[in-house]
Amino acid sequence: MISKRNDYSFLLDDLKETAEKYYVNDYGRVVDIDDKLVDDERIILNTKFYTLYCMAYKHLVEAIDNYPIDDAMDEGFVKRALSDDNVFNSFINNCVSEYKIYNSVGTGYIMYFPYNLVSDFFFENMIRTRLLTQYLNNELADFLNNDKVKIRVKK
Repeated sequence: MISKRNDYSFLLDDLKETAEKYYVNDYGRVVDIDDKLVDDERIILNTKFYTLYCMAYKHLVEAIDNYPIDDAMDEGFVKRALSDDNVFNSFINNCVSEYKIYNSVGTGYIMYFPYNLVSDFFFENMIRTRLLTQYLNNELADFLNNDKVKIRVKK
């Protein structure tokens, strides 16, 4: 097992900046705060990822607080979700560990403790899992694609 845990707060900071400038509109398109359509692939991916991450975080908070959250995309809730370094770092570290070991995420072989509800949200749907994998490959490509750091499991 990979024991080294990294601090991915820099990714969360990037997502916060993205959330201040871009969002997914009612038609599923990524637009800026002036409602102009965005065509930058990185911005589109980061915007879709932070949107899904906030929904996953809502899933977690509702279970912990035992209180329904009306809107995961409420400005205050988005700031809360994108400020919780512990949940984000735990989730990304587990994803990276699983990717390094199994060359995939959501295999079911790694437990995403203590924030299983975040991973459950992403892994219950292949579209969400694919978006997560695209995000990881886009933001951590050099790290994930380095053959020297990958560990393979014998089958």
